[in-house]
This record gives sequence, structure tokens and C-alpha cells, in this order.
Amino acid sequence: MLRIAIDGALEGGLANAATGGDAVRLAGFLYDGLYGLDEELRPVPRLAAGPAAVSADGRTWTLTLRDGVRFHNGELLTADDVVHTYERAMSPRCGFSSGNCLSAILAGTARVDDRTVAFTLREPGASFAATALRLGIESKAAVGASYERFLAGIAGVTASETSSYLDLVAAEEARPTGPPGPDGDPTVAYGPFRAAGEALLTRAAVDLPDPVLHTADGDFDEGSYVRDVVARVQAVDATFTSTRLDAMAAAYPYLDLQNAPVGTGPFVLAAERVGAETGSVLSLIANEAYFLGAPEIERVEVRIAGSDVAAARAVLDGEVDWRPSVRPTTYDAIRGDPAARFVEYPEFGFLGLYFNLHPEADGLFLDRRLRQAVAYCFDIQVTTASATDRHGLAISSEIPVMSWAYPPSGLATYPMDAGRAIGLIEAAGWTRGDDDIYVKDGRRLSTTVAVREGFPARAAWLRLMADQVRSCGIDFQVAETSFASILDMLVVYPHVNAAAPEDGRSFDVYFGGFDTGIDPDPFRFYHSSECSSAERPDTYNFGCYQSETVDRLIDAGRVETDQAKRAEIYHEYAVRLSEDLPVIYAWSDLIREAISPTLGTTADRGLQLDTPTWYRQLERLTNVR
Repeated sequence: MLRIAIDGALEGGLANAATGGDAVRLAGFLYDGLYGLDEELRPVPRLAAGPAAVSADGRTWTLTLRDGVRFHNGELLTADDVVHTYERAMSPRCGFSSGNCLSAILAGTARVDDRTVAFTLREPGASFAATALRLGIESKAAVGASYERFLAGIAGVTASETSSYLDLVAAEEARPTGPPGPDGDPTVAYGPFRAAGEALLTRAAVDLPDPVLHTADGDFDEGSYVRDVVARVQAVDATFTSTRLDAMAAAYPYLDLQNAPVGTGPFVLAAERVGAETGSVLSLIANEAYFLGAPEIERVEVRIAGSDVAAARAVLDGEVDWRPSVRPTTYDAIRGDPAARFVEYPEFGFLGLYFNLHPEADGLFLDRRLRQAVAYCFDIQVTTASATDRHGLAISSEIPVMSWAYPPSGLATYPMDAGRAIGLIEAAGWTRGDDDIYVKDGRRLSTTVAVREGFPARAAWLRLMADQVRSCGIDFQVAETSFASILDMLVVYPHVNAAAPEDGRSFDVYFGGFDTGIDPDPFRFYHSSECSSAERPDTYNFGCYQSETVDRLIDAGRVETDQAKRAEIYHEYAVRLSEDLPVIYAWSDLIREAISPTLGTTADRGLQLDTPTWYRQLERLTNVR
């Protein structure tokens, strides 16, 4: 048996509407996609019998399904199930989680024959395999039967009732009458719509939202709860106003199928209802007919933990085998205990020091030599370890180190070398001023850097870096700044420095970060076409990094479907960026998972505990006590 401790309610259920990390992870126990990810995050066929055949123009992907795959209800997987799943993902009323709704990517999907499916992309995209072909494939028959039960339940309400209710809500949202918000404007008063919405849902036999999902630190958020009520009424209303497919897509998160999933995965849900209270247990049993072989572990118990500390303690006490996410303070308290092992990998996101490279901004660091001088003037490893209390990994690229796209060698690194830094500054024509800060044409090598307030590690990293680079004649003043002010700086051209708005100048340097995805495509961050402007002020390339060479690499990486060639493209891209330094990467936060020493695998390479897909071969996991 395998015992897992999670935090609470499984947001979005256990299928394609899953949103919380725990829910998405557990959905992978029950469902398979056409593709999965290996330990290096490389997309690999799963329900597909082999790699997709991609047309010459890169827009048509054709896949053949494995023979003999069966759903948990015994039905054979066919192309019809795949097409039905993806048609709902393409619907404008898609009820899957946002990342699983694919109307912006897919133009169409079609059954070629019983075992073959063709996808038509809106434009060529090599990331399709990693980002869209991992959708959990569902039984068309099971979804259809669940939707019929939904239709039978809503017979107690009429179209005029749902539309009247939604019209009233829309009128309040258009002209809010609630108390003033932080900006002084009235907020939407959702409270008055609660009782009527709940009454409609009850008559429609649709479950009410779980209050647990709208409660944080003991405080119930009525506005969030009522918005959930409204979304459910909208799903009911869609049955009166939309096509059957679109109405089914809208109703999907609220179908009873969510409590009894029918997938092809290695485990089957053993009980229908999933509790959210501390101590609740969700049971999964092995799918003996699994197409990759019956799982080594016969049963999985998922327990709702009362707290992170309690969950971690349960691992140490041998009561739990896996805690998927251990908070930093808890990790510090238990990391030396031999009763637990830890999986450790960087999250998909990064923080860094961004330079403003807009030619018209007259930024201090337009000259690459100055950016490199900053990098040589401080010890990034020591700075990161100190600022994050060793909970961050110093990085040289936004591509995660465990990824197939991370270059095995060649990244430019900048070990602390003040002499080299000073040489670069002086070669760029700067001279030391009376206060020891470099000067050129009457301008000091000095600026005030905005960093988001409320994040002590970010401010600490920036101050430690600033202390070190001062010895090289560079003056960084640190200003903790509100998120609203920083957002205004980044989305309003010409990006006036939020740390010194009185000067009316664009920022020279900004410290912040972004989330990234499984696929390494950096188009939005660094392609020249994404350089912000008066016409497009809110792009992610607000620093306006521009390089013809990097543009060519990014463009090539977006369409190259040969995995080996694509890896070479991103390796070269990362090296080029590390030399140009439009951003000095700081760190990625480390994710830790606590597991029992008894957990193992029969997979050839064993457990690789430095990647988020360490457990991907679920059917091969063992737990021998």
C-alpha cells in the first residue's frame, strides 16, 4: 500500500478540471494522456502507439492509439473517445482547467479510423506534444451518460429563471454597488445573490460549492463562493442556450462523473465521494487490466492532513509514505531525520535582475560589458543561499536544470572577479568619481531598483548583491515597492521607475520574476517582436531585449518537432542569452517532497529524486516495509 498526505480539498475534482497541485497529481493516477513526460520533461508517447506523424507544414499531427487499452469500466479506448475529449477542450464553453482548454491552439480534431486521430493546429507549434497531448482521455460513453443524468436533474428549473438570475448578477458586475475597494471604487456586491443562486442549484440537483475551497486561514470569502455559485448557474443556463457539445463542456466540472472518474490510468477510484475534512481518506485500487501491466502497489490511500507539520511528522513516524510538498520551515525541522528521503527540484519559475535595454530609454546598462560587470561583482551562490536560507537554487537560465532543453555545457558563468568587472566598466569608458562610484558624461553608475514588498528573500538578495557591487563602483539603491506600483511600471509605457516615480525616467533595473512552463519556448520573454512599446505596452519583454540570432533560434525552436534537433536549438539559445545578459538570473525556489525510505521502483533507472516526474511510472512503484 502507498499512503499519501495532502493538504485538503481536491480543487476541480480528479480529471481535466483539476486545478490544485494535489488534484492534478492524483488525476494522473486515474487518467493517461496520448503523451506523458519522462524524467527530463521530454514528451513521450503513452496512449499513443508511437510519436506523432507531423505534416510538412507542421499543422497536422496524426497519432495512432495503442491496441487493447481499456477504460476502468471495461470499454476499449477508441479514436472517438480522444476526439470527444478534445472537442470539449476546444469548446468556447470549455469547463476544463484553463491550461487544458485548447481553442487558441487547436483548429480541429478528427477521427481517421478507429485507432487514428488527426489534430489540426492553428499554427505550427512544436510544444503541442508537451502542452496539449497530455490531456487525460475520457470515455465518451461515460461522459455522455453523466451528462444525461445532469440534464435529468436540471429539469426542475427553466431557461427564464437562470437567465433572469444571471442578468441581475451581470447588472451588478457592470455597475457595482458594494463598499469601496483599495482603489476607492465600489466593489461588486455578490452577497445578495447567494440565496437565490443556491436555491436554483438545489432545484437543479447541482451540488453547491464546497465552502472549504473558499475559506483561507479560517476566513470565508463569500464573494468567491457566490462567483462559484454563479458559474454553476451559467453551466445550467448553457443547456438552454448552447449546442449539446458546448453545453456538455460547460457542465463538465459539475457532472457526477467527477466523483466516479472513468479513465485508463493505473489506479481506479474505490469510493465515489471525496471528503475535504482533516482525516478524510480517498482510496484508489490497482487497475489489474492496466495496459502497461498491473501496478506493483495494490492500494493507494490519500489522507487529508491537518497541517504541513502533521503530514511531515506522519512520514517520519511511518504512518505516511509520501508528502508531495513540504514547506521550507518544515523541511528545515526534519531534513536530517533518516526516517525520510527528499525529492528536490526547482519550481517552474525564476527571479532575476532585469535590465532596461530600450534604446530610447537611455538606460544605464545598454552596454553589455556593464551587465557582465555586475554579474562578476558578486557571488551569486553565496548571495542566493543567504537570502533564501538555502531554499532557492542559483540559476543561469530560465530553463530548469532537469529539462532536456538545459544545455549540458557552454553557459556563460560569472564567478566573482572584481578586477575583471572593473576592467569591463573602464573599457566601456567610465571613470571613478570622487565618491568611488563610476561616472561617464556626468552620469553616475547609480540607480534605484524596485523590488516587490512583502517578499523578504527578494529584498535580501538585492541588498546583498548591492553591497557587493558597490566595491566595483556600482551603486544600487533598493526600494521595496507595492505590487500595484510595480505592475503599473511594467504594463504602462515607457515603464517609469516605480522606485523613483518623481524622476519620470524609465527604470534602469528591476528585480522580479515569472512563472515558466514545461515547454522551454521563451518567445514571450525574449523575442524582439515582443519588445514593449507605446502600442503594445504590456508585453513580457518589457526590457526590450533584441537579438537577431536569438530570434532565429526562438523561431526555429517553436516549429522543430525533431526532439534532438530542438534540444540543440535551445542549448544554443540559452548559451547566447547567458552571454548577452538581458537579465541576471537569481534563483528558482526549491520544491521538496518527503518520501519514505521504503519507496522504490522496478523501473530500469530507479527513482530519480531530482525531477517533478520522479514517480511517472506509477505502475512500477514499490513500497516494501
